[in-house]
Amino acid sequence: MRYLVTCDRYFKDLPGGSERIAWELSRWAATRGHRVTLACGAETASTSCIDGVDVVRFPLSEGSPFPVRWPSHLLALHSALRSVQPLEGWDVAHAHTLLGGVATLLPAIRVRRRIATVHSPVVLEQELNWRDGSFAGELRWFSGRRVLARLERAWLNRCEQMTVLSEFTLRELRAQHGARLTTPVSCIPWWSARRSHRSRQRARQELGWPLEGTVFFTLRRLVRRMGLDVLVEAFARIAARSADGHLCIGGSGPERSGLENLVRARGLGNRVTFLGRLSDDDIERAYAAATAFVLPTRSLECFGLIALEALTQGCPVLAARVAAIPEMLDPIAPGCLFPPGDAGALADLLEGVRSGSLELPRAEVLKRYACERYGREAIERQYAALIEGGGVM
Repeated sequence: MRYLVTCDRYFKDLPGGSERIAWELSRWAATRGHRVTLACGAETASTSCIDGVDVVRFPLSEGSPFPVRWPSHLLALHSALRSVQPLEGWDVAHAHTLLGGVATLLPAIRVRRRIATVHSPVVLEQELNWRDGSFAGELRWFSGRRVLARLERAWLNRCEQMTVLSEFTLRELRAQHGARLTTPVSCIPWWSARRSHRSRQRARQELGWPLEGTVFFTLRRLVRRMGLDVLVEAFARIAARSADGHLCIGGSGPERSGLENLVRARGLGNRVTFLGRLSDDDIERAYAAATAFVLPTRSLECFGLIALEALTQGCPVLAARVAAIPEMLDPIAPGCLFPPGDAGALADLLEGVRSGSLELPRAEVLKRYACERYGREAIERQYAALIEGGGVM
């Protein structure tokens, strides 16, 4: 089978939840003997074979606002797809973004069957990106939202099958499009994959983290909606009460300097470490080393892959009660959720972990829950039915 996957970026170029899923599905399909092409944006165009997948990067122009840059991105992707299209066309085109989905509808792109995976409804995603309090942002929002909604609906209704990762995403799509959305949809979460058998002490030694005491860990793109400023403020409150406790922040992004300034302003310079981008091995070590993982997202967490990875490692998760996160955590740790944006409530949870007054699920319980609910074998069967069989089991 000739299988085309489209996404925003190649996962190793710019790590993210949707990028990881698109990449892992591509690698998984290649191991099953399919001819796989992954088309993704990059600073410059290139083509390479990675782990049996033909990775085709097309150039993305940055700087100009939507909708000015969107046609150029679309044409760049369309040109890249035409240049690598097999003579027979593709048997399946699986789009993980609106841009990639629309590109497969354009002339000269031959596809027998189209699949859409909606990681986040595009109107909600762009509302967060555009509505920044500026006049220009409000103008982009006012002029672009209806265009985006129509494009998304046109793409989805040309697909034979659509999937989402959470019931939250499905509800939001139906709220946006209602009965005008006619494509069959299935909710297929992602699988739990990471495993580590390191002890906490060994993992901390390997990472150079404090060997004793409480260590909180988070891994996020450093942008405002991830709520990392809320986490720093909450940590500052417990740090003022006790010398025990350290916060490790992984990831990169435009908010790093602002967060570093906030850390200095709160007098936390020796209690907070910015780790930058982490390798897969170091992420596994960090889950093993942490006392708890913290997910302080303000809004639109449409699955919570990072939380699932923590649970799979047996690492407790403290998270904002937002979007799809309660679907994952309510069954196993409802007492570990806090209202989004509430630094005081998060500080109470952090202090509960530090003092031992908050009862956390044991590592074995978390691992078993992740394995039973998000086991790879069962979810792989659903993706195999979707991609290879034309339906979901």
